[in-house]
Amino acid sequence: MLGSRFLYLDRKRVRPILGGIKSHIFARPIDEESVGGNVYPRYCYSVYLRHLVMLHQAGLGSNPEVVAELGPGNSIGTGIAALLAGANEYYGLDAVAYRSMSPDSKLFDGILDLLQSCADIPSAPEFPEAKPPLASYAFPREVLSPERLSKALAPDRVERIRRAYQRVGERQGEILFRYVAPWTDPSSVPLHTVDLVFSQATMEHVEDVDATYAAAASWLKPGGCMSHQVDFRSHGLASDWNGHWAYSDLVFWMAKGKRPYLLNRQAMSEHLALAKRNGFETVSTLLVAGGPGVSREHLASRFRHLTEEDLKTSGMYFAARHA
Repeated sequence: MLGSRFLYLDRKRVRPILGGIKSHIFARPIDEESVGGNVYPRYCYSVYLRHLVMLHQAGLGSNPEVVAELGPGNSIGTGIAALLAGANEYYGLDAVAYRSMSPDSKLFDGILDLLQSCADIPSAPEFPEAKPPLASYAFPREVLSPERLSKALAPDRVERIRRAYQRVGERQGEILFRYVAPWTDPSSVPLHTVDLVFSQATMEHVEDVDATYAAAASWLKPGGCMSHQVDFRSHGLASDWNGHWAYSDLVFWMAKGKRPYLLNRQAMSEHLALAKRNGFETVSTLLVAGGPGVSREHLASRFRHLTEEDLKTSGMYFAARHA
């Protein structure tokens, strides 16, 4: 089934590479109109509450006041969820500015309704790709207690959050939404002010993983934490979930084309090592098994060092504390 080590010869694998080559030749801009399910209230609610639950289970702070998200995509719905759940400030940091990024009253009201009704966390089959998986999807009252929700959802506070969402970048009392795209250096966020940095299927896309964890370390207060769900799969570039590790750097460069980002191809062990290098202590991990894939002998030379666990891990949730 395997062809050349440099290029798999099946339609699913060739098509994205040809698309990348075409963009090199014609240099047409990439349309960044839409990403994932970020415009759906139930998806945004599900994602943020999953992070809070996992942080609580890890014994880390699950009531952050200042939150930064890497890669919010085409909405800041998870930011709405964060502020309505009790945070005062939210920073959405992306590699590109999405043209569809604008206030959405249905998104805001949908997330508000879910919190006011203490709705269970949406799970499969509604969002089969949403991770990390939880032991229970019941509304997490151990995290979002009635007392916490009463303060967070006080009518005057909700209106300040709504105004801040409608006027991103303008502080409304203690409430602030800020969206920065592209963010290019750590000064995008005030240093040593953030309680939580989180991301959902973003850290596999960032161009410089080391620099991104270093930036997160600079934003966090002492004892602040990170919460990341990372997807190590090939994202349609290969039929095997880990087939992108079989591509040479030249072939992968052709596949990327003029996209501002694609995949950094860092594996699970490399993410954990880079987090540690930047002063983080990993407190909990939850791995997703990838099943059969490209075997070690078919990997490109730069990926032959990957551990056996890397070759079996298609996704990972991890929570880490900064000193």
